Amino acid sequence: MRHLYGDNDADSGDWVIRLDATPFASRWPAIALPRLLLDLLVDIAVTQGWQLARIQTRFVQRLNAERSNLLSRQKFVVYSLDTPDGLTIGIRNTQEWLALRTHPPLALLDTQLPVMLRRDCRAVGVSLDDCRLQALHWPANEVPA
Repeated sequence: MRHLYGDNDADSGDWVIRLDATPFASRWPAIALPRLLLDLLVDIAVTQGWQLARIQTRFVQRLNAERSNLLSRQKFVVYSLDTPDGLTIGIRNTQEWLALRTHPPLALLDTQLPVMLRRDCRAVGVSLDDCRLQALHWPANEVPA
């Protein structure tokens, strides 16, 4: 988090980080939430009489909802979920996630999806031309569970 967002050690307590510890992988997907946001979600759940079982990103929800075998044996796969409030790009080889990052929406970035896909691939030493592209879709009328 410090590397990506410039936080210092004094700010580290402001974040809650959870890992998806995958066996036999050297890199693990993680989610980082501002502690204030997590506290607010817990307070809302308590007030409404709900139990907060998990917090899942749209990207993970859509990845899990795909009916095909997304985690195939393709050498590299680049997954993307482009929504009005953010762009998430995940890059995976046959063994593990190489990158999983959420960016501001394309409209704010003033760029096109292929540019961002190439940029994220280049950051992990992969050529976009060597990848299978898999666009995930978030239906506008679908409300996440």
